[in-house]
Amino acid sequence: MLRTLINCNRLLSDHKRVGYIYTIASLYINSLCYYWIRYRRVLIMMNIDEEYEYEVDEDHPYFGEHIGTSDWYRRQLHQIKNNEDGVTSFSCNDSYNDVNIGERLIKRAWQLLGRYIANNTHLEKIFLADASLDDLKMALFFSELRMSSSLKTLDLDYNEFGIEGVRSVLPFLESSPQITILNFGHNNEINTECFELVVRSLHDKSIRELYFMNCNITDISSLETHNLPTLQRINLDSSNIGREGCITLSNLLRPEGSTLTELYLVNTGMAETKK
Repeated sequence: MLRTLINCNRLLSDHKRVGYIYTIASLYINSLCYYWIRYRRVLIMMNIDEEYEYEVDEDHPYFGEHIGTSDWYRRQLHQIKNNEDGVTSFSCNDSYNDVNIGERLIKRAWQLLGRYIANNTHLEKIFLADASLDDLKMALFFSELRMSSSLKTLDLDYNEFGIEGVRSVLPFLESSPQITILNFGHNNEINTECFELVVRSLHDKSIRELYFMNCNITDISSLETHNLPTLQRINLDSSNIGREGCITLSNLLRPEGSTLTELYLVNTGMAETKK
């Protein structure tokens, strides 16, 4: 009997020893995984690991909760990426968390976002207002988004890009004739040359509304040089277009078949006018 008890104790001791070893090994492996994940995220946020292929979820390092996105926002991005119906508009503003995600996206994220939108056939509106878009981010985003078969509204209000950023968007505008609403407002880097480039890219397209309020535009004569046959509204508030601008707009309003019905001209030396 005593020998049997001794053998049982030995067996119990062996099981405990194995249990201790298993527990320690598990803790060690979990620690390694934890620190590896943290290390990888640090690399992503430093823009060092941009070209690494993520086997589990390539979206998470760029659009995950660590940059403030909500579960709803990440699901929406997933639907856009996979071209699922039900999502017709995209905004950089995550209303659930009250966070503007555009301010937190790194370079690779802007490329991926452009690619997802370009491959989507359901999106009709994208709102990138106040997204801290500069010339570089515009180049990255529109290097992937060069055309769309469904987008009708592009809102780039309250950003920081200049003429190089405008040049980046031109291939998209030239290849997306269904665009009807375009907003470049509240950007002092948008000057007359930028305005001319945009108007030229819209020649004979179906644009209906143009917004260039609070920009650095002094000459709008390109509106007469290029044909915008469906233009109905133009907002040039706080643009110093002067007397010549007034003449240009009068000439656009004069033809019998003119579609232009709304002019917004506050702080341009002219009162707001409606045809």
